[in-house]
Amino acid sequence: LIQLHTGHVPLNKHLYNMKSADSPICPACEDAHETVHLFLLSCPVYEHHRRDLFFKLRRGSRSLATLLSNPKAIKHTFKFIGKTGRFKCTHG
Repeated sequence: LIQLHTGHVPLNKHLYNMKSADSPICPACEDAHETVHLFLLSCPVYEHHRRDLFFKLRRGSRSLATLLSNPKAIKHTFKFIGKTGRFKCTHG
């Protein structure tokens, strides 16, 4: 959770800044820098996982602040992350 708040999470934008990735571009959509905002809120590849998250949370679910600070939302945010499989290589 702290990594998501600070942006120091193994997404390509951060990894590229650390010289651990060849590109900051999202490997899923290949359209924009892979940031926490893109990953949680706007990458079109994860939209089908995101719909379930937003349906359960309703209000505030399109807010990064809510997804990362509201206790009820955090649970669903981590379920979303698990469903995407994005951190499987780094976090198991």
